Amino acid sequence: KPKPKPKPKPKPKPTPKPTPEPKATMRLRKPAWVAHGAGTDGRPSAIYSVDVHPDGARFATAGGAEVRIWDAAALGLSGDPKKDDAAAVPDRALLTTLTGHTGDVYCVRFSASGAYLASAAADNAIRLWARVPEGQGASFGGGSGGFGAPENLEDWERVYVLVGHEADVIDVSWAPDGERLASCGLDSCVLVWRLPAAGGNSGGGKVSLQPCARLAHDTSVKGVAWDPAGRFIASSSEDGLVRVWSDTAGGDDEWASSKENHRAPARNAGRDDWHAEADIRRLVQDCRVGTYFRRIGWAPDGLHLTATNALKSKKHVAACFKRETWDEGALFVGHAKAVVATRWSPALYRRSGDGGEGYVRCCAVGSEDNTLTVWSDAEQRPVLRLTRAFADSVSDVAWSGDGLTMLAASHDGSIAAMRFAPEELGAPHPRSFLLQTLMSLHSVDPTAGEDSQLISITQLEYESRRKVPGSSSSPSPDVVNGGGGGGGGRPVVGSPVVGRLRPGATQSM
Repeated sequence: KPKPKPKPKPKPKPTPKPTPEPKATMRLRKPAWVAHGAGTDGRPSAIYSVDVHPDGARFATAGGAEVRIWDAAALGLSGDPKKDDAAAVPDRALLTTLTGHTGDVYCVRFSASGAYLASAAADNAIRLWARVPEGQGASFGGGSGGFGAPENLEDWERVYVLVGHEADVIDVSWAPDGERLASCGLDSCVLVWRLPAAGGNSGGGKVSLQPCARLAHDTSVKGVAWDPAGRFIASSSEDGLVRVWSDTAGGDDEWASSKENHRAPARNAGRDDWHAEADIRRLVQDCRVGTYFRRIGWAPDGLHLTATNALKSKKHVAACFKRETWDEGALFVGHAKAVVATRWSPALYRRSGDGGEGYVRCCAVGSEDNTLTVWSDAEQRPVLRLTRAFADSVSDVAWSGDGLTMLAASHDGSIAAMRFAPEELGAPHPRSFLLQTLMSLHSVDPTAGEDSQLISITQLEYESRRKVPGSSSSPSPDVVNGGGGGGGGRPVVGSPVVGRLRPGATQSM
């Protein structure tokens, strides 16, 4: 008889794998309650600008002839469902409406300390607003609300009116010390303004300021940005020119003395002696598309300037240029129409595997193709490509102080709000790290005011050579592609990694 086959041994049950924790991902909101009413054609009024208060508690939008300030908690981006549900009360989200402009408001920007909000408009004027402490009413004519306006939950008043432009004011940018402001407009000028010393305004919103410097272009100027080290102002005009201005004053003897003492010459002791440092036309002059805005921006460490309305091989890009040499750097590519807005995050992020010494930077780019991309030094593709969120061109972009929340505004009358997880962009370094990096790279404390600013030896030598005819003007070292050197071989706190970037993943709505 054949032997019976042995019964197969039962297979051991596989050990169940632990359920992986869900990865933290970006949270995206489109708050319909952020709006500025309807235009004469019945369509929603365009939102031309957006900015976030440095403390992240509120944000401002510009649309029509009004500025509106909103409660950021109502966006529901904390990640805690209970907290977000409790905060998402749209009828309590609008904190105040600021009126007084007689034309469309094109730009709003908070100062670095958050003490002031600047609004620039088509009435040729800039207004500076400040929050009124609780218990004090706004001065007569201060500007919060208006006849028939809803009750304001916060009181803000107009403290200064800046008069000097002869046409629409398109863009503004604060100096890092919060004591000066640059503006540009359709009158082909960049104006520099200086606020009075503390306590200089006792007029309750009736103080008018005159510009302390007027910097001329040949055509309309639609973008302006102040260097985070406080050294340069960059402006972008409609004829395809990005001009970099420097405010250093003083003769050769003063420069020699400054070099020995590691200190800049006495800056603008009432003179505001600005001069053109460089004209950048590469890539920018080829894009002659007429756009509302040309919002340019500086990287938070001051090493790169990013220009909008640029073309490379007939493709629309945002182009980075290296500080001091102004050579072409990285390109933010992948948009089908002109790039009109760029904004670097104010934070520096930890780079994985470097022990916390290095850093990466992030930049948002908005285009007339209705899309938004976000780029990181650590990636060769954008970390975010936002499509179908808007029905019209992106008009402006803003970041929170911690570098994890971003808002984008559109001509379609809406905004998009995003909150990134630290795993997506990197854990932000504390602000002290940024200030230390600026000091290490540029020998400057940008928050200390003009008289205490320092300039690196390399920068002094570079600019002193420019003053001597026939002298060599070789550029100082630049920190690119992971280089670890700053000017003059000084140690730097962190080093960014920048390369040519290509578009990648898409996020749509």
